[in-house]
Amino acid sequence: MIRNGVDIIMTAHVTFPAIDDRQGVPATLSYQCLTGLLRDKMGFRGVIITDAFSMKAITDHFGDKEAAAMAIKAGADIVLMPQNMDETFSYILEQVKSGEISEARIDDSVRRILALKIKSGIIGGHTGFSLGVERRAMKIVGGKKHALIRRVVAERAVTLIKNQDGVLPFRLEDRRRIVFFAPSQAGTDQVKKVLDELTEQAGLREVMICGFNYDGQDALNAEQADAVTQGDFVLLFTRTVNPGDLAPGSSIMSKFVGALISSAAASGKKLAAVAVRNPYDIQSLIGVPAYLAVYSDWNGGGVAAAVNVIFGKLNPHGKLPVSILDDSGTVIYANGYGLSYPTELESNKTGKR
Repeated sequence: MIRNGVDIIMTAHVTFPAIDDRQGVPATLSYQCLTGLLRDKMGFRGVIITDAFSMKAITDHFGDKEAAAMAIKAGADIVLMPQNMDETFSYILEQVKSGEISEARIDDSVRRILALKIKSGIIGGHTGFSLGVERRAMKIVGGKKHALIRRVVAERAVTLIKNQDGVLPFRLEDRRRIVFFAPSQAGTDQVKKVLDELTEQAGLREVMICGFNYDGQDALNAEQADAVTQGDFVLLFTRTVNPGDLAPGSSIMSKFVGALISSAAASGKKLAAVAVRNPYDIQSLIGVPAYLAVYSDWNGGGVAAAVNVIFGKLNPHGKLPVSILDDSGTVIYANGYGLSYPTELESNKTGKR
């Protein structure tokens, strides 16, 4: 990638003892990794951006502002999502004034960031690429070959984490009602698109699909509660960014999903939940009978893969890339865990329920 001119590289909050043998120091904060390896040895001249400083690898082991200073000293140009921006900025400013971080070090990063903004058209209004290069890149990335790769990766990655009493897969037929809930309009639009494509491909013309954007809600409104009561299948999509939102009842999101799960259970409706982007959301989904995780955002292919698993078009084979813990720190789903449907369902592309 570096030889081909990649413009920006994100660091990882993981340790590489063979490069930096200091105990517990991740690459994000390591001069040996970012400057010694990435810049000096590998010749990278672009922008280095850290992964999010809201992640526990940073928040649980380093002070927010202190870690930001370490990252800048290590060679990072952009510190992503420090917990307290104003406090971190003031601390870095004091570090520069005291000489702990040199002005030359800051100037190097500023030059790289400005150069990237000019190249990408953020400054100046035009990119540093010729129109032909842009068209060729869009044709490759947006072409059929890449679309197929994206779909295959998403389908192989989708992970079935919980399937209580074998509630999945659902059997989709005409005159059935699907009610779904997503936490944003972008999510609502994408799920609706995927469900429309699913029913069209199955030749079903009388499936009723009703979707709701529950952003900002902590409880179901009357229309939503009635839709759950009238529905045959209820799909819940979650997308958590802030780990603090996961504790049951601690956030608007967790309160809403708790109310939805209770409503579906009281109505005797089949419910499946899908975590988009991160698999940890099950910590908020107490009592959910079926739970899947995908690892892309709304338009990354994961939503379509999950919906196809839910309705028996795909048999899931994905495994968790991380362990999921409960509030006490006990592992409830281990790294490498993942369920599949019984073997006899491999050839059943319509599901059994």
